[in-house]
Amino acid sequence: MQFENIKKNLIFSLLAGFAIIVVILLYGDVKQIVIALKHFDFKYLGVILCIMPFNFFIRFLKYNYYFNFMEFNMSMRDKIIIFLSGLCMSITPAKVGEIVRPYMIKVKYNIPMSRSLPLLVAERVSDAFGMLILSVIGLFSFKKGVLSIATVLLILLLLVMIVHNKKACYFLIEKASKIKFLKKHICKFKNFYESSYVLFETKSLIVGIVTGVFAWGCEALVIFITARAFGEYLSIFNAFFIIGFSALVGGASMLPGGIGVTDGSILGLLKLCGFSNTLSVSITLFSRFSTLWLGVMVGMVAMFISDKNGFLQRKT
Repeated sequence: MQFENIKKNLIFSLLAGFAIIVVILLYGDVKQIVIALKHFDFKYLGVILCIMPFNFFIRFLKYNYYFNFMEFNMSMRDKIIIFLSGLCMSITPAKVGEIVRPYMIKVKYNIPMSRSLPLLVAERVSDAFGMLILSVIGLFSFKKGVLSIATVLLILLLLVMIVHNKKACYFLIEKASKIKFLKKHICKFKNFYESSYVLFETKSLIVGIVTGVFAWGCEALVIFITARAFGEYLSIFNAFFIIGFSALVGGASMLPGGIGVTDGSILGLLKLCGFSNTLSVSITLFSRFSTLWLGVMVGMVAMFISDKNGFLQRKT
């Protein structure tokens, strides 16, 4: 996996993101947005920009907890570099680009991806539960999207139940071993399932979900405070729903970083809360910069450091 190839994919996603920003600006009327910015209370800016590093810290605690649970013998420095590098992959469809983390672990520590990939799956599942919980809390004031939330919840619960059913999973693996083109990968399937089972045990699942709620709660707090900075009031419950529901919709869209879909959902939900086009666009752009693009920039720097330290290409 070459850094140059990663850069090309990131550049494409960045251009797509820039195009969406332009469309949103035009929708909100650039002149009106400039006027709105004159009323922005910049004393809140420092708080907004500090929330996301705290969010990264919470997410890293979960990541490190999973590492310790799996008993991977890795240095703290390398864990941090690998974790931060994955942040720039937030703009890949459903964050699938974060598979670069298991790849880096394989290159640096020769740990099979079939063992470390469940870490990524556990992160995504616990994140989805976190989004759902925030959405459910927000339903008390929003009362929309109940069917969509219930559907995602049932899918996640079904996934957890399947992973917990060892007998059924080993039965499926055994059946797969009788299929010619899958037979040579059976060892990888077993590694993947055994690691997944450990990460989906009750204790680790609860820890993951709790940290997921706090992490996504930070993003809701960004929208809440940004609205305050523009001199408007947004219920924290509405902020919970807006972030939780928009993130779920954006992830389901399979678009890079949910670009366009997540932005549009946040914008639309803000309008349903009574905000004008101009304020909805302004709050959306501010929140997306701090919750998405700030992480992408940090991740790109970390990815560059990773490349220089031999995480992305095996020595020959």
